[in-house]
Amino acid sequence: MNSIQKNLKSLYFVSSVFLLLILVLVFLILHKYAYNYEKSKVIQATTIELQKNVTQFSIDFFETNQQKDSITEDHFKEQFRVMASKIDQNISKPLGVENAIIVIKNLNNNKIEFSNGSNEITDKYSAPISCAFISPVSGKLTHYICYYDIPNFKYLILGHLQLAMSFTITLIILLIVVFVFIIRRWISGVKESKLKDDFFQNITHELKTPIATTSIATDIFKKFNYELPSEKIKTYINIIVDENRKMKQIVDDLLTISVVENGKSKMINGEVNIHDLLNKTLKNFQFVVEERGGKLISELNATQSVVVGDSSYINMIFTNLIDNAIKYSKDAPIINITTSSNQYGISIGVKDNGIGIPSDALNKIFHKTYRIKNNHDVKGFGLGLYFVKQLVDVHHGEINVKSTLNNGTEFIVFLPFGKK
Repeated sequence: MNSIQKNLKSLYFVSSVFLLLILVLVFLILHKYAYNYEKSKVIQATTIELQKNVTQFSIDFFETNQQKDSITEDHFKEQFRVMASKIDQNISKPLGVENAIIVIKNLNNNKIEFSNGSNEITDKYSAPISCAFISPVSGKLTHYICYYDIPNFKYLILGHLQLAMSFTITLIILLIVVFVFIIRRWISGVKESKLKDDFFQNITHELKTPIATTSIATDIFKKFNYELPSEKIKTYINIIVDENRKMKQIVDDLLTISVVENGKSKMINGEVNIHDLLNKTLKNFQFVVEERGGKLISELNATQSVVVGDSSYINMIFTNLIDNAIKYSKDAPIINITTSSNQYGISIGVKDNGIGIPSDALNKIFHKTYRIKNNHDVKGFGLGLYFVKQLVDVHHGEINVKSTLNNGTEFIVFLPFGKK
């Protein structure tokens, strides 16, 4: 089971990384495509608008100055300044651009006639957004080109794509979450399937032994035509009774778990004296513990020991915990049973000197069919503590565990007093 979990975790990690890389790659490709598309769209729209402005300038300039024989350089530059102002008004403001650089270059003499940019601009200046125009100067047609440059053009385009990028990132995150959810559910399903397989294998193993033993005993009766000495008849009948009792206990446990788990439990609530119930339960285990050279030590110090609940269910809680304490003690079992109480309820502690529970298993031992990997020499099918937890829950109580590997375990059950 451990190797399967490691393989599943590795698969989960590799799949997640692979998906993340694919999604990042898709995002980068889409982002690049969207960026280039938006960039070309802005350049095209701005170029068209720029062309309209410079064409209108040429028309206005010609109509205003056609009667003049000569135009001074200062007047010409002033007209370019007016045109730049209109370009800012008609293009820069709608785009949300501040400090756009506008350069006008005379193509006849390759000289920059106007620039609102820095002194670093040279006669080699060029920009992606530009358009040519013709203006008559002193009776001669002069060719010009107007460059329109947007500082931090990249950030302007990214600003236009902000909503689309946010949507894409949200979609990618959603896809990752869905993928992680599906993978986790799948891994959980594989684990659950493995647990079910282990569970049914354990049950099959547990049932095979009493069935085989009972079959052997009945076959012996048949073989000797039911004519055996009374001592042997008594022995074989006792074997059949014991094995049937074991099978009945397994079936009863499964049925009780099913009923409690599905919320169909018909509890017979009444006043239950925890101390009286513990004393009866301890008497049933006294002989087993003493046979192994151990001790049952009880310190029932609770000042109030009466709760409202189902006595048979509460007895099952104690029986399972004490039985586990004995089973998982390799040496002579020393079992300490303690009680204490407060204004809300009673706490019952069951402490042993057994093999203990690994720290990484403490939060799993109450899971259905979970068994600690190094405890498979002890018979069972992983239902005992799950069963106990269900019974504690139906009484609105709590169960906690403290354990040190190879140094014993203590279970503490808290049961509220409830309404009497």
